[in-house]
Amino acid sequence: MVKPEFFLRENFSFSVRVQHIASDAFVIITENGLLTHADRKAFVLTVQLYGLGTPMVKTIIGKSFPDAEFRQGCWELSEEKVRRQITNGDVSSYCSRDIEKRQYGGSIKASAYIGVGWFQDWGISVSGLTELEDEALAIIIAMKTFHLSVKNSVIQEILDKSQNHELVQNFLKYIHHKL
Repeated sequence: MVKPEFFLRENFSFSVRVQHIASDAFVIITENGLLTHADRKAFVLTVQLYGLGTPMVKTIIGKSFPDAEFRQGCWELSEEKVRRQITNGDVSSYCSRDIEKRQYGGSIKASAYIGVGWFQDWGISVSGLTELEDEALAIIIAMKTFHLSVKNSVIQEILDKSQNHELVQNFLKYIHHKL
């Protein structure tokens, strides 16, 4: 049985690591002018382990949002995306997007190998950029956090659904050797 203090320590370490990866990736992307909207200087990151009702990580990464209303919308959408994606069993929230209902892409599934044929599934959601930029950054965060390749079958399925290959490749061109 896992002792509670071990579980908490490991989750804290994971939380810090994923936030550093997200922050470093965002700095590289913004410094290289890769975002569509120059006023988007922050995003909300939500990371949730499948089977848990609440996110393990939910935080703001970056400097500032255009305004408080936009920040609040991103805060709510980030969690909505990951819950919808997990509930629907999709590899990406892009699969169930409905613009009229304000349901967007930007959350992805990441399957992380944890040993002896066992995998854990995670939902990683970004909200605050354009829809495809949210998804591309979530993919980059998953790849760097869980040491996944762009050739990973889940990553490929996500990219095939949203046709987001080019943007992810462009982000990777700048990030790959720096993180």
